[in-house]
Amino acid sequence: MKLFFFILVAFSFNCISSCNCTISHIMSIQIRDTFILPGIPYSKTVHFNGKNVYYQSMDEPDKETFKSFSLEHNKLVWSKDINQIGINEGAITITGEYVVPTLSDTVYLIDAEGKARILKLEYRSKTNPLVYKNMFILQDRGIGLKCFDAVTLKLIWLIKQKSNFTMSQPLLLDSSIVYVLDDNSIQSSNARSGNLNWSISLQDTFAIYDLYGVYQDLIFILSTNLKKEKKITAINHKNGTQIWKVMVDNSINEFEKDMVVANDIIFCRGDSSVFTFSVKEGKPLRIYNYNSRITTNLVVDKNGNVLFGLADNTLMKIDKNRNELSITTFKSKLDRLYRFKDYIFLYSYPNLYSMDSKLSVKL
Repeated sequence: MKLFFFILVAFSFNCISSCNCTISHIMSIQIRDTFILPGIPYSKTVHFNGKNVYYQSMDEPDKETFKSFSLEHNKLVWSKDINQIGINEGAITITGEYVVPTLSDTVYLIDAEGKARILKLEYRSKTNPLVYKNMFILQDRGIGLKCFDAVTLKLIWLIKQKSNFTMSQPLLLDSSIVYVLDDNSIQSSNARSGNLNWSISLQDTFAIYDLYGVYQDLIFILSTNLKKEKKITAINHKNGTQIWKVMVDNSINEFEKDMVVANDIIFCRGDSSVFTFSVKEGKPLRIYNYNSRITTNLVVDKNGNVLFGLADNTLMKIDKNRNELSITTFKSKLDRLYRFKDYIFLYSYPNLYSMDSKLSVKL
């Protein structure tokens, strides 16, 4: 359903930042399309594939479904009853199937028509799958990382772990995967063979390590100790060399793993602040503080602007010149933002919006 209209917003939004400035802007934004996704989608699991959207939904109490929705025709394509889906986002394999991990030992591979194949694990997967060429990689909890052929579902390689725990979400960079193993090490292995590239031992007081993000040749690790103190470490993913390490504010969100990089600046989400650091040396830069909590993830649009939503339903932007702007205020809660190719989408129950104008977004 095409809704070609403009929302003109003119208001002042007071915000206490590290430079104690007051924001006052007039901006226009065009909502190009509005979609109502059937059911109650779990916004973290929404996955865009061409002109279709895959997502997990609760249709009614104790009834979970997995759905495909057409953005082109603005209608539901199909819906499958799948229980114990969990909160993982899947991935599209070379066969065109969407890999859907569950909270059980079952992994679904669902094609564009809704037909499903089933892969059985020894235990279960609690990380998002990674797709590399004709393979996909996921964790079998307590067993290790497993790589499967997407066509035959045969096991290609296994990287064993020593204890029954959930690994941090692995990262795929070029032809390598990087992961935290349970022997207090961060490792990199070849995605094709599973052979080890390098390993770094972790021997300080920081007990929890999350692979926080990636930018060009760097991976960023967020670590937390028993005192809730946190630091970010930048490592060159090609050789495992540490580039820099910096202590950060303890309100930086380790559960959302919400970090983006724009214009050589790292942006990290806190409870009601956005913290910025230089990519090159980890130097702390400006802190953006807000009177309202940050409720969405951070995304970067094609112009290098960082977008996010506040608890008062205001959509915010930090532009490439580090200026913060209030874009508009919605009537309902802002749940999540998505970047798909050059497009930005916003989910605000029950609507999925695509946005244009100064956000440069359209279908």
